[in-house]
Amino acid sequence: MSVLALTVGGEAILVEEYHHGAGIVSVGLVSGAVEDGESPREAAVRELREETGYAGDDVVDLGQTWANWGNQTNRVHHFLVRGCCVGTQDLDGGEIIEVALASVERLGDRLMQSYNQLTWYKARAHL
Repeated sequence: MSVLALTVGGEAILVEEYHHGAGIVSVGLVSGAVEDGESPREAAVRELREETGYAGDDVVDLGQTWANWGNQTNRVHHFLVRGCCVGTQDLDGGEIIEVALASVERLGDRLMQSYNQLTWYKARAHL
């Protein structure tokens, strides 16, 4: 699941996080997995709160895409969350995530992960 979250002032909420597989710190959108018994929307709201401390009042389902249809069965669910206000992060053990705010314009150029770029692209019609 991938979430483009916007503050009340319209700024994008980004996360800076180390990704062991790639060996880099990347700038991206909130993302994560859907837990058992949880809907993708519920996961988006939960991950946003946990990773950033932010919560919003307007969740837009942007649809889903295959993560890698060549050899995987999982999908990425894309969401836009508007009207976010800051709270307190609730990180998992070992997680270190820095939160940054950025302009939505040209955001796609800053996102390194393809599914985050797709979330930004799909959300543009709702901005």
